[in-house]
Amino acid sequence: MKKKLMVGVLIAVLAVGMVMAFTACGVNGSPASVVKAYIESDMNFDLDKMIDVTYFENDDLKETYEKYFEESINEIGENVNARGKITKFEFKEEESTEEEFEIAKAMYEGVNIEEICKFTVTYSGTATISATVNGEEMENTLTRNGVTGSGMVYKIDGKWYYDIVVA
Repeated sequence: MKKKLMVGVLIAVLAVGMVMAFTACGVNGSPASVVKAYIESDMNFDLDKMIDVTYFENDDLKETYEKYFEESINEIGENVNARGKITKFEFKEEESTEEEFEIAKAMYEGVNIEEICKFTVTYSGTATISATVNGEEMENTLTRNGVTGSGMVYKIDGKWYYDIVVA
């Protein structure tokens, strides 16, 4: 009986630990996860994920961003849908200088930037976009092969963000 109880307790502890580990390493858990999530959100027109990887100074800015995104999608047509998938993702962190860190802090004065990470990313993937345009159903598949880009992500209040929107 004690052995079954101990096994049950151990399983419960492990289950809680796994849940905590997965949530702690979420989208904002590392520079690479933020960049990958941003690319995926772009490929899928996923507004919620875009918002997750963007730091907003206040809720009004977030609402403005949401409206702008929805208006941009509506300009494409009606019933717009995108389904994308990354097939290759290579992320390389680059050394940043103290001067670059100070410049980032000065650019976003009032935002508690704890750290910056410069990066280069190379990725491949496909996205299928469908919409109704002038009453006609349309679908287009875009392929991105070996796209390379670079940038900087920011650690704010313990979380990583792809972009910062300030007033």
